[in-house]
Amino acid sequence: GAAASLQAYRQSEAESEQIASLTSAFAQNGQGRQADAERAHANTLLLHTEEQRAQEEVAVAAAALARVLDMDPAVRLLAPGDPPPLIQLVDPHCDLEALVRIALDNRPEMAARSADVAVNQTLLRQERLRPLLPVLSVGYSAGQFGGGSDLADSRFSHFSGRTDFDAYAVWSLENFGVGNWARQRCRRAQVGEAEAERVQTINRVRREVAEALALSADNLVEVDIARRRVQTASQSFQADLTRAKNLEGRLIEVLDSVNSLSTARQDLIRALTGYDVAQFHLYVALGRPP
Repeated sequence: GAAASLQAYRQSEAESEQIASLTSAFAQNGQGRQADAERAHANTLLLHTEEQRAQEEVAVAAAALARVLDMDPAVRLLAPGDPPPLIQLVDPHCDLEALVRIALDNRPEMAARSADVAVNQTLLRQERLRPLLPVLSVGYSAGQFGGGSDLADSRFSHFSGRTDFDAYAVWSLENFGVGNWARQRCRRAQVGEAEAERVQTINRVRREVAEALALSADNLVEVDIARRRVQTASQSFQADLTRAKNLEGRLIEVLDSVNSLSTARQDLIRALTGYDVAQFHLYVALGRPP
């Protein structure tokens, strides 16, 4: 977009220089006023200033792109000066609800928020069942056991086998159940928090899809209008220039056509760039291409 804007300003500056040259020649021949020549020259300088500003924007955009691509910013990236192509990744006339469903099914954060809700609901069920389900402990032991007495026999003897099997069931009530109830409330609050975050994510996804779709549709209309404006302004400029050369009108009046054509070109580039950016925003908002 920056490169196309620069090229458009250069084209408008060249057309303004043509008007300034003709106006100056007419003034020298007595067929025009010197004031008109000065005004045409001032308009050319104004367009030259806009061209210099556009060159700065190209340099800034190239540095930003180099940073995104992890490239050396000292290497100047160049872009074609033609108007940006009309990139359509998603049909801007698609149904909004259908696109929202696609986004909710494919956005990774939606899966993450749903997983958070499921985890907290499982923990809540565990706390509800904790007082009802005991902790089970099962043990088994076997071996030879013997003993002696300091009255009858001083050595260990009387060995015989022994086998033990133990089973325990322990129920736990923290503070007579009040602690368990407090744990459940804590888990219930965490479930509500996870569900609220999930709803917020759903609303954000809906908003992003709706905004990107609306921008795509609006910019597409602007592109059509801007193209017609460029065509009309170009025809008007050529007609006014021909009339002025044939002395059928004042040459200085052609400056209005030049400025209108320059504005129409810049508006077309902004509309094209805005549509492409909106399309990429919509592509990202959907989580994947539909």
